[in-house]
Amino acid sequence: GDTAGIVLDDLGADTVLQDLGILSAAGGGTGGTLAVGAELRTAQNVKFNINGITGIERTKNTGLTDVVQGLSFDIKEEGSATVTVAKDDGKVVDDVKTLIDNVNDVMKYLKAKTEASVSQDDEDGNPTYTAAPLGSDWNMRWLRTEMASDLLGEYSGALGDAPSYLYQLGITLDDDGLFTLEDESALTDALSNDFGAVQDLFGDLFGTLDDRMDHYVDG
Repeated sequence: GDTAGIVLDDLGADTVLQDLGILSAAGGGTGGTLAVGAELRTAQNVKFNINGITGIERTKNTGLTDVVQGLSFDIKEEGSATVTVAKDDGKVVDDVKTLIDNVNDVMKYLKAKTEASVSQDDEDGNPTYTAAPLGSDWNMRWLRTEMASDLLGEYSGALGDAPSYLYQLGITLDDDGLFTLEDESALTDALSNDFGAVQDLFGDLFGTLDDRMDHYVDG
């Protein structure tokens, strides 16, 4: 921005910058006088127009998130551009997969810490069990079940034919008790038909899960 210019000066008896032709005179520590042609570009704000609104200024030209709500602009050069804002269902599907993976990571961690592990059979063919560190902590043991219950529950605010369960979006539990996007087309169809309804369903069920987890992550 225009307040972020670089200040150069020769201090004391030094005349390095003057000898190099960058300064025509020192300024006593407050910034010397630039020689003619030494400054290729002055410090300045970026100025731009959007949708007929002119004279917008910012002190930086990247990561501008306060111009249009929900968008971030990077202004790279002089000129004009057309920005089209459209829903990206593919990106939403990828985000849902990441969300499912994160939930499964927690559930697998809880399983490892609460369920006894089975090692190889001994010489008599009997399995050997090793107790889990939190095997006697029933809060942790039940948390996996409660997490699954929260996400398999019903969203009571669904209207009409809008989805009220995750299974209607193709999200189910597999044989290992982990969530999986079994039918991706069900999710993409729902996003295409009623994006807001899918958003409401996720907001309700994962909001319930978030409230439950607060008791553990916030002490």
